[in-house]
Amino acid sequence: MVLLIVFPLSLSAITPIPSAREKALGDSHPALVDDFAAVFSNPAGIAVLEPVHRYTGIDLRLSGTFWNAVNAFKGQNPAELFPLENGNYLGFGLLGPIDTGYAGAGKAFRMFSYASIDVLYPNAAVQSLFTFKIGAEFTGGWAHRFQLDRGVSLDFGFTMKGFYEQRYLGEADVVEFFGLLTNPEYFLDMPYEVIPGIGIDTGLLVNIRKQWIFGLTVDDLLTFEFVNYYDTLRNSQEGLKPDVSETRLRLPVISVGTGWFPGFADDIPWFGINGFYLSFRHLLGGLETYPRNYLLGITAGAEITFWDFLALRAGFSQGLLSGGFGLRFGGFSMDLSIGGEELSNQPGVFSVIDLRLAFALEHRDLQALKH
Repeated sequence: MVLLIVFPLSLSAITPIPSAREKALGDSHPALVDDFAAVFSNPAGIAVLEPVHRYTGIDLRLSGTFWNAVNAFKGQNPAELFPLENGNYLGFGLLGPIDTGYAGAGKAFRMFSYASIDVLYPNAAVQSLFTFKIGAEFTGGWAHRFQLDRGVSLDFGFTMKGFYEQRYLGEADVVEFFGLLTNPEYFLDMPYEVIPGIGIDTGLLVNIRKQWIFGLTVDDLLTFEFVNYYDTLRNSQEGLKPDVSETRLRLPVISVGTGWFPGFADDIPWFGINGFYLSFRHLLGGLETYPRNYLLGITAGAEITFWDFLALRAGFSQGLLSGGFGLRFGGFSMDLSIGGEELSNQPGVFSVIDLRLAFALEHRDLQALKH
């Protein structure tokens, strides 16, 4: 069981990171391609998206099986707020503040930075296992629309990415864990990995009379990771050769899905339906090192809007519910989502709560969000 739980914490998290909006809708959907972040989940959407310039963005994540939001207002210390010794998981994440790019009219690029720390306490008698990551990614893409018939079109797109990630791996008890956050020298004796790499993602969309969209995505169609592992960070800083160097070919992540955009609300000026989505993700999950239960791939979501500035969202993914809302004021946006996430490869084995809060500053045409 421990292997099932620890495995996700040791993964290279250099796959498309779902936005806060996508998480509120369950997860990324192959048929969801109407905003800047979404088209990097399915590059085919770049073909017809109205041009969007993103200047900056910040996406914050707090996740865990146990954190008590009420205690956050009582001035308790971290050890009381997050009782890790009970055998739990805690995760923090930050995407940004470098998150800039352009997407639309068949071309796109994006550059972003990220950092995260994930901590697991299997039980009270075992020290925590944690992974601290810092990385950056640059992506460029192209897409084109092919008109197949009256009201029917096919969009094809791909992105090429380069990435660089540093990963610190370690163990600590509760006191040591919170202490290391203020004592960077602790990392010098921890295992350390450097992972540069390159990759290709691709996607297809079939649009039928603007009411139905069928999507296919292949993340990591051909992605190589060049892993350099050091027994300690100190060895790397002293210029020693890596203890292990290897090239890994990532398993492609294939997903399919559909979106339905009913037109019965088009004549209501203050109300809109941005779509109902149903997807099946990770079609090759059974081929992973730890085979993934295919039930975890079922994802659904829906979004409605009021007066073009307030969006309400609900979703389902990995056997868990999610929801949230979004606000749009000109080029400024804020998205909040809360939902469940399964860290193991089986439904209900190790579920956590995931809270996301994101801000972005963009220049775009808000009417492009309507289908």
